[in-house]
Amino acid sequence: MCGILATLLTDHTSLASVELFEGLQILQHRGQDAAGIVTCGQKGRLYQCKGNGMVRDVFNQEHLQNLVGNLGIGHVRYPTAGSSSHSEAQPFYVNSPYGIVFAHNGNLINADELKNFLDFTVHRHINTDSDSELLLNIFANNLQKTNKARINEQDIFTAIRGIYEQCIGAYACVAMIAGFGIIGFRDLHGIRPICYGTRQGVAGIDYMFASESVVLDHAGFTDVKDINPGEAVIITKTAITKRQLISPEKIAPCIFEFVYFARPDSVIDGISVYRSRLEMGEYLADQVIKKCGENLDIDVVPDTSRVAALQVSHKLKIAYREGFIKNRYVGRTFIMSGQQIRTTSKEIVQMARDAELVAYDRDVDSIAKEIGADMVIYQELEDLISSCRKFNSNISKFDCSVFNGCYVTSGITQEYLDKLENTLNSKSHATAASKQRKERLEALRKRKLDSESTNTTTTTDENNNDNTEKKLKFRNYTPINEEIIKATEKIHIATPDDLGETLEKQANKLTKEVEAADEAKRAEEVNPNWDLKRDVEKKLEKLNKRTQDISITINPDDSDDEKNVTTLTTTVNLADAPPVRAEVEKIIPTCEDDEEILDYLKELLKHVQQSSPSQDEVVADSIINNQSTFSPTPSQTVQQSSQDVEVVMDRVVNEPFSKRIQDDTRLPENASISSLLQ
Repeated sequence: MCGILATLLTDHTSLASVELFEGLQILQHRGQDAAGIVTCGQKGRLYQCKGNGMVRDVFNQEHLQNLVGNLGIGHVRYPTAGSSSHSEAQPFYVNSPYGIVFAHNGNLINADELKNFLDFTVHRHINTDSDSELLLNIFANNLQKTNKARINEQDIFTAIRGIYEQCIGAYACVAMIAGFGIIGFRDLHGIRPICYGTRQGVAGIDYMFASESVVLDHAGFTDVKDINPGEAVIITKTAITKRQLISPEKIAPCIFEFVYFARPDSVIDGISVYRSRLEMGEYLADQVIKKCGENLDIDVVPDTSRVAALQVSHKLKIAYREGFIKNRYVGRTFIMSGQQIRTTSKEIVQMARDAELVAYDRDVDSIAKEIGADMVIYQELEDLISSCRKFNSNISKFDCSVFNGCYVTSGITQEYLDKLENTLNSKSHATAASKQRKERLEALRKRKLDSESTNTTTTTDENNNDNTEKKLKFRNYTPINEEIIKATEKIHIATPDDLGETLEKQANKLTKEVEAADEAKRAEEVNPNWDLKRDVEKKLEKLNKRTQDISITINPDDSDDEKNVTTLTTTVNLADAPPVRAEVEKIIPTCEDDEEILDYLKELLKHVQQSSPSQDEVVADSIINNQSTFSPTPSQTVQQSSQDVEVVMDRVVNEPFSKRIQDDTRLPENASISSLLQ
C-alpha cells in the first residue's frame, strides 16, 4: 500500500513541490516508511528529495524551495515488496530515454520474470528489489523502441499498452517525462485506486493525479474522475488526452481500501468510504444483536473503527463512548512490518479489562481465548461486499483476497506468498536486531564513561576552556536527523588517548621495526668503502695493463722500455705513503677524465718535490718532460716525512685549482694519461 501524486501547474512561477507536500501529508495514512518528491523545472531539469520517515520529517521549507518546477510527482511508501531501505524510496528515475520519473502503488506477481527479462534480454540494470523500478524500466524500454528524438502521446500509449501485456498484478501508476508532462494509468482490474481532477489556476487549468479524492478536494480540484481499469491519461501543458488501451476485465477494487486503507472522506470508484463504513456498522449491529443481545457496552479502538462503531451504537440505541485515546503521533499499527508488531489485540483487550470498560459474561471460542476476549464477532464477508456495492451497482466483484485468499489476478502461488511473508518478517527481525545492537552500544558507552569519571581527576577551568567538547558535524541536514543531532550532543567523543593503541598503529609500528632490522642487516653485509675500492682497483688494474703499451709512446727516443716502465711505476709509488694513498683513492673516482687525473698527479708531484727537492724534483721533471733520468726506489719515497705529506695534501685539497696548476704541459694526444697512475 502506497500513496501517489502527480501535478502539472500552468503557471511556470508556481512550485509544484508545495502542492505535492500538502497532498502527501493528506496521504500519510497510506505509507509511513518513506516519502519522496521529484519536480521538473525549466529546460527539463529534474530536482529530487526523498528519504525514510514521515512526510514532515523528510521535507522542510528549504527543501520545498529547492524543488523548483511547475510539474512533479510524489510518493509515500509502505513496503509490500523489497525492503525499507533509503535506496527504495520513490519516485524512481531513469535518464534514458527522455528522462522518466515513476511512482507506483501495488504489487507485481511476475516480478522475477520481469527482472530476468530486463537483465538478460534488454540489458537494463535493476538496482533495488522494488516492483516500481521494474515497471519503470519496462515503460522506458517500450518507449526506447520508438527511436525518436521527440515522442508524442501515441508513443506513450503504445508503451503503456506494452506494460499491460507484460506485467501481472495490481498497480496504479503515475509518471513524469521531463519537459513533456505527467501520466496516470491503472491495472486491468482496477485493484488499486487512482483519480484525477482539474482546477482553474493563475495562468490556466491545473491538473493533479492522486490515490484518493480527498487530496483533490483539499487542494480545490473539481471534476474528479477515477481512471478506469486499463485506461491511461496523459496531461501536457496544452491538453489532456485519455484512452482505453485494453478492454478491462471485470472491475474488482480491493475491498480493504474501504475497510481500512482509505480515509473516510475519500470517494473511490464512486463509493463513499464513510458511507460504506456506516453500512458495515449497520450489518455488524445485526450480528451483535443476534449473538449478544442489546444489553452491552460499546467501545471503539480508534481510528478506523469509529465510523462503524457509531452506527452500531446508533442502531442499538446505546450511548457511544471512547475508552481508548490514541496518540496522534503514533503511526498506524497495521502497516508496521512484522507479525510481532501487528498483533496488538491481546494487549488492547487486557487494557480494557484493567480499566473495567468491557465485561462480557459469555463463552469464548479459541480465538477469544487467544486474545483474552469473551467473544469475537467478525463482520461477515458478504455484508462487507454489500456495504460497498450498495453505492455503485456497476461493481459486481471486489478483490477480497485479504479475507478469503481468492485473488482476481492469476499467478498467485504459495511460493510467492511465502516470499512476501519472509520479506516482511526479515525486515522486522532486522529492525529488532538493530535495536538490540544500539542498546548494547549504549550500555558499553555508559560503562566507559563511568570508568573514565572514576579514574580521572577534575581539571582546572583553564584546561576546560582549552579542551572544548567536540560536536559531530553533519554534512547534510534533514529534519529526520534532528533527534540524532540532539542525542549526539550528549555523547562523549572518544579521543586517541581513550582508544589506546589501535590495530592500525600497532601494524605501523611493527612495519617500522621490520624495515629498521632489514636496513641494519644490509649495513652489516656491505662494507661502506666497498664500492669505492672496487672502482679504484678496477681503474688501477686497467691503467697498469696499459702502462707497458704507452711507455714507449711517452719517450719514443728511449730504447730501454723496461727502464721507462720501472721509472713510471716507481714514480707513482710516491703516493703509496698511507696518508697520500688514501687521498689518491678518494680523489681518483671523482675525476671525470684522464686529463683531470693528470692535473691532479702533476700538482701532487710538485708539492712532493717541494718537500724533498733532492730526489722528487728529478722525478717530477722526468714525468712532466717525458724523461727517465732518475729512478728512485720505493723505499726512498716511503721515507718522506708523514708530516710533510699531510701538509702537501692539505694544500692540494684547500688551494684553488687555478693556483695549484703551475705547469700546463700536456702529454701527446696518443698517450694514455691513465698509465701514469701505475
